[in-house]
Amino acid sequence: MSTIIKPTVGRKVWFRTKTTRENPLVIDNKVVQQFTSEPLDATVLCTWSDRCVNLLVVDHAGAVHAPRSVTMRQEGDPEPAGHYCEWMPYQTGQAKKYEAPAA
Repeated sequence: MSTIIKPTVGRKVWFRTKTTRENPLVIDNKVVQQFTSEPLDATVLCTWSDRCVNLLVVDHAGAVHAPRSVTMRQEGDPEPAGHYCEWMPYQTGQAKKYEAPAA
């Protein structure tokens, strides 16, 4: 059973893109710099639902971007086709511990 974590303002998440040098991600006329396959640092600014948020993203060059209506991938969800955000493994692990019934 997958755990749904409710996104709230201020929470940290990973932002993932499908960018390449030939096809960069551009947000508000700024290219998002992603030098490796590592996720980008992001903070939730606004929540639309458990699966849709506005973010503040810092790219690998230190530039700040503010993508809107980003898909929030929850545990067990298929990987979206475009860019998306997801919880860090530690956060999903903690959510599972919290929801686990006491023995």
